[in-house]
Amino acid sequence: MNEIIDSLSSYLKNSIKNMSSYGERHLLKGDFKNIEEGMNSGTFVKLSKSRIFKSYLSIVPQLILFKKEIFQNSFIKKYKTICNKQYRLFNWELIIHSIVLKILSDNNILNGNICIIGDGKANFVHGILDLKNIKKIYSVNLPQALIQDYLVLKKNNSIKDNLIKVVENKKDLLDDTCRLFLVPAENKNLLENGKVNLFVNMFSFQEMPLHETRQYVNIASHNEAYLYSLNREKKIMYDNTKINYQDFKIGEKSKIIFENEATFARYFYNLKFPFIHRREKIIHTLAKF
Repeated sequence: MNEIIDSLSSYLKNSIKNMSSYGERHLLKGDFKNIEEGMNSGTFVKLSKSRIFKSYLSIVPQLILFKKEIFQNSFIKKYKTICNKQYRLFNWELIIHSIVLKILSDNNILNGNICIIGDGKANFVHGILDLKNIKKIYSVNLPQALIQDYLVLKKNNSIKDNLIKVVENKKDLLDDTCRLFLVPAENKNLLENGKVNLFVNMFSFQEMPLHETRQYVNIASHNEAYLYSLNREKKIMYDNTKINYQDFKIGEKSKIIFENEATFARYFYNLKFPFIHRREKIIHTLAKF
């Protein structure tokens, strides 16, 4: 038995309380113990002979869309190394993570305690796990996603179990022997006044009930932290609930450092003609509470 998985599994029963119709469709019925299961929570694609060939084909659209980043962004080199170790496909999603991490690094806020809200396949955690300026990493998510993230991290022993803690009470946050703290969504309020320097959300505020997103914004406010958000301008859920970026109210209690279209996420690529496709409008914001 695995204590970390057992602890996270105890939160599965009540997790629907923190889900939108989007989460209910993708997570409740998903095989979260299979790291390749999408669950609409990041991608982990194992390489095969056919996929290796396709990965070479993807180099062309990568260069067309991200030429400068491919050659100059150090986080891309890091993710490629991680993908080689995990024998997984390097893709658009990890390029976007690399660009976001460079933006945060250029703003000198990748330090202290950092919280990623709604990570998928531990992609963001992998990008910052070895950064010495970061003290503690908090990953808040639904328990299904946290279990899957943990399994991805363990695939190549990215971090030892004794450096990981499942957060079940306020005391758990004070453990200075741990590096990574897995926080089930229902326990997110434990992070209020948790001395977190930076909160990050990429593509999942747009998939939460609005009251959940506003709770996260409020938690960031209580920490007087930075908050970086990268999400669609508009999204319609399966139950026809409309999610609008401005309804997050990030700027209500904060100073907006920047808020504009994330042009680096405007296009994505795949092997379907015409190979490069335009996405819906994506907004990114950096705010300081």
